[in-house]
Amino acid sequence: MATRENTDIQSLIQLRSKQIGKQEMRHEAQIQMQMKFFDTLFHQVNSNLSNYGLINYVFLPFSPFSEIWTTYMARFITFVQANSITPEHIPLPNNLTWEELCGIMTKNFDSYKFTARERHRLYTDINRQPGETPLELAARIREIAPSCNVPAIKDPLDEAIKTLFVCSVSNETVVKAIFHKASEWLKF
Repeated sequence: MATRENTDIQSLIQLRSKQIGKQEMRHEAQIQMQMKFFDTLFHQVNSNLSNYGLINYVFLPFSPFSEIWTTYMARFITFVQANSITPEHIPLPNNLTWEELCGIMTKNFDSYKFTARERHRLYTDINRQPGETPLELAARIREIAPSCNVPAIKDPLDEAIKTLFVCSVSNETVVKAIFHKASEWLKF
């Protein structure tokens, strides 16, 4: 009886060894397919380089409903630098200089104008982190507070109501739409 059990165990071990061998072969084949795919993809990307060294990539225009201006601008500058794009290669609308264009876009889309978003961030996103000292928390609050444009508040009660309203809205789409309006647009 013990011999039969040993034989059964040995046959199970052999069967399992064969399964593991087949599994390793399939895994190796998958790795080879992936390597071939990435190699093909790499060659396609490199063959699509344009005269300016750009990869065949479409940089989407700024949308205030999906991104904050400063984040978009940082991403755009990184893209420009990574692809060695010089200001001479960028077609500027209405013959504006690069600095003028950036200045206009920053003036129109910079988050400082969207005080509702900054105040919402200040009142809802700031929580004391585990292990954070009160001084460190105060430093983080001081870092964010200037973007709330507190010195421009003429009617503190109206601003408090606006901020409370924005912080109370639970629909993310509505909140994002409010964030991209100037503070003067919100009236109570």
